[in-house]
Amino acid sequence: MVATRTIEEIVELLRPTARPGALEGMARFGIATESALGVAMPDLRVMGKSLGRNQELALDLWRTPLRETRILASLVADPQQMIGGRCGCAWGGGFGPWIASSLIADMAEMRMLQEERRSGVVADYTA
Repeated sequence: MVATRTIEEIVELLRPTARPGALEGMARFGIATESALGVAMPDLRVMGKSLGRNQELALDLWRTPLRETRILASLVADPQQMIGGRCGCAWGGGFGPWIASSLIADMAEMRMLQEERRSGVVADYTA
């Protein structure tokens, strides 16, 4: 079992992969860059996979006001705890940049669908 990293350790692992030059390009697309490091999505996906699924860590990452930690939160969150209103209000606030909210919604939906396929249970989202 891999020891869970602290938020501080995760942020320190993100810093060397930051691309400050990418921030200018992000700003052109309306992405707020004052709380962004400029880490590329492929790097975030690799880190998310290495961290594994961990809802408590996801909530802690979400509370850290960096764009990259919030995206990581969506990658490590437990899809089963995101279904049927069980995710709580912690995820409701802080959707600043449109790109982060769009990515998080898309990733959460994809992960829930993957989980449903694996379990053979399909939730009724129409209720």
